[in-house]
Amino acid sequence: MTGVSSRYARVVTLVNADGLHARPAAEFVKLAGSSGGRVTVNGRDARSLLAILSLGLMQGAELEIATDDLDGRGAVDALADLVATGFERTDR
Repeated sequence: MTGVSSRYARVVTLVNADGLHARPAAEFVKLAGSSGGRVTVNGRDARSLLAILSLGLMQGAELEIATDDLDGRGAVDALADLVATGFERTDR
């Protein structure tokens, strides 16, 4: 099938007062790594701690969490929810 895109993305605002510093970034990367599909954040690999930290995201920044993989849709939603709640995970 040509012309069919499997791209799926969500844009969320970072609400953490300290931004996406080491601890929440590590949690984000861990969750991204547990998914089956490839996911990106603002074009960077969501499974790479260095890539996420290098974005220098501060409170109020918008993150585009995206995948081109059908298996990555659940991860996009989970990561977007994690960011939107200020990294207050309820599934631990």
